[in-house]
Amino acid sequence: MVVTTLMAFEFVRLKWNWPQTLAIATLAPLLALEVVFLGANLLKIHDGGWVPVMMATIFTIVMWTWRRGAAILFDKTRRIDVPLKTFIPMVEKKSDHAPVQVPGVAIFLTGDPETRLRRCCII
Repeated sequence: MVVTTLMAFEFVRLKWNWPQTLAIATLAPLLALEVVFLGANLLKIHDGGWVPVMMATIFTIVMWTWRRGAAILFDKTRRIDVPLKTFIPMVEKKSDHAPVQVPGVAIFLTGDPETRLRRCCII
């Protein structure tokens, strides 16, 4: 709950453009209550409370690794993609540099609106 309140603080400051003082004044009472609950539950760590903490740590590492890996993959694929503004004239213009249409070869769409074709797919 403490982490959620800290994330809410960043959200209201960055996305909703609240002043820092307003965000602190709004979320400080909630954070104070949550810190009391956290302190009470920290006493249970040695009696088996370490298991959910360990599981949460593992899930956090997996999610962090997934997010970082997806960002690295996006950056690498972005380097080999052809921008849409370059691709459309290449397809429309009949020249020596236009893509060759070969049966069985496809254009793979991506989630990035700026690029639509991978260079590896142009033959």
